[in-house]
Amino acid sequence: MKLKYTIGAAAFAMIAVGCSNQGTWHDTEAVIENIQKMEDGTFAYSVSYTVSESTAKNMDGDLIVGPLVQQVYGQTTRPKSGQKVTIKYRIDEPIIYKLVDKVEIE
Repeated sequence: MKLKYTIGAAAFAMIAVGCSNQGTWHDTEAVIENIQKMEDGTFAYSVSYTVSESTAKNMDGDLIVGPLVQQVYGQTTRPKSGQKVTIKYRIDEPIIYKLVDKVEIE
């Protein structure tokens, strides 16, 4: 029984530490560009944004500040090119982001 308690406590501590940064998000402005129509009729585009509040570091130990460019695939509607949208990114993992604004469609 004591072993289960120890494992449970260790697992809880790992979950608590792992979750401590997961709620730390920062807003920034992203630009939607490079829109392409794919062979299957869906659309792909790039989302680029800076991450000035990032605490993540690259392999050289330098802070990652961007700009980061990510690709979005499989969209059924064509977004308006050049539009700016607000996103939230995780400061400890800035490649993880979520949209705050709706993407405008052409």
